[in-house]
Amino acid sequence: MKNLRLSVFRHGFNSSESRKTAENALATATARIRMLKQEKALEAETSTDIARDWDERLIRLKTTEQLLDLYVLFGSFCKSVLDNLSIMEEQKKCPAEVKEAITSLIFAAPTCSKDIPELMTLQKIFEKKYGEKFVSEETNLQSPDCAVNLAMVMKLRYYYKEASQTQGKCLD
Repeated sequence: MKNLRLSVFRHGFNSSESRKTAENALATATARIRMLKQEKALEAETSTDIARDWDERLIRLKTTEQLLDLYVLFGSFCKSVLDNLSIMEEQKKCPAEVKEAITSLIFAAPTCSKDIPELMTLQKIFEKKYGEKFVSEETNLQSPDCAVNLAMVMKLRYYYKEASQTQGKCLD
């Protein structure tokens, strides 16, 4: 399976196979995000019932709220990229209309790959299309060219910091 995926990337982003891979990854990611949102919302309802005290309930609710906000952002980024695939195929440079969506998905991919593995597939496609230099410059939070959605970065940090305190994970 891994060799099949890698062979798709050798042909470049403009091939019909790469477009299909991107479309499938975006559609699957969107469906997974929708499912995770429902799952986490239900989990939030039940987890507050079993929380030992008021502070623990507030932390759980805030953490779940941050994650649900992340899922909404990821969903809108995926939709934006999907809506602009034709433009992306035609242009060698990343179109301004989707730069924030693309760089944000690339930035979030390593952190969220456990929950949304399709983001790693998208990261590879975008890296193949726009190059490693684009990825490193546009996703570097210290760079003036950084196009990553900063609200998403803050939500990622908050969620994974809280999760690390309860589950041993960490973004930092």
